[in-house]
Amino acid sequence: MCYFLFVAEAKASIEGAPDIYVKSGSSINLTCVITQSPVPPAFVFWYHDERMINYDSTRGLIAVQKAGSDTAVSKLFIKDVQPSDSGNYTCCPSNAEATSITVHVLNVITTERRFRTTYKKDPPSDNSIRRWLTQFQETGSVLHPKGAGRPSTSQENVDRIQETFTRNPRKSTRRECQEHCVQDPCALPS
Repeated sequence: MCYFLFVAEAKASIEGAPDIYVKSGSSINLTCVITQSPVPPAFVFWYHDERMINYDSTRGLIAVQKAGSDTAVSKLFIKDVQPSDSGNYTCCPSNAEATSITVHVLNVITTERRFRTTYKKDPPSDNSIRRWLTQFQETGSVLHPKGAGRPSTSQENVDRIQETFTRNPRKSTRRECQEHCVQDPCALPS
């Protein structure tokens, strides 16, 4: 009789790694997912750069919970982030290797001033930036897709207008096109 011993090594990852960008004054919620962990870790420590983060901070909260048969989740929530909160955040579960993420806290006022100085116009709105991000994530580009070009005109309309012009060269091509419901006479194929 043979027996096999299967050893599962827990793995940790932080959602959004390797970098996240947040505005000064907003909140961050870092999520460390520990997989292949049949039992939750005995503890999960979070570090900001080299300093351990306190569980009972007045600006934040750390929670650990089971999220499935072999998954645990630790969340670090920090409110009212400031540029001093920028840096490396590390999740250290007791049963897996540590994993890190870099948080960039942007001072919006300074960034907007630099944009105005550099480009001589107002910075884009939050909605525009969100729309560009979504478009980039969906298509890989922030450029507008190319349109089909000028509207096309049926060959039948082209033939009719050419025939009318041949019969009456003094009649305006634009007027003839309007009478035959062609929107743009420049759209006629040559």
